[in-house]
Amino acid sequence: MEPLLTPDQLAEVLHVEPKTLANWRGMNPPRGPRFVKIGSLVRYRTLDVLAYVQAMTVETVLDTA
Repeated sequence: MEPLLTPDQLAEVLHVEPKTLANWRGMNPPRGPRFVKIGSLVRYRTLDVLAYVQAMTVETVLDTA
């Protein structure tokens, strides 16, 4: 099993504040990466974070004209 990221660890990776992640989780519907609740703890799976980053990737097209 892969290690789970804490909100503080993920915030550092995404360059956002931990409070931003909390706000995203509290939205209806939730935003940001999928998360796991273990009791009162919130954790993030690496695969879910990678999927979130992939979904947020914007492709650009170079104008060759």
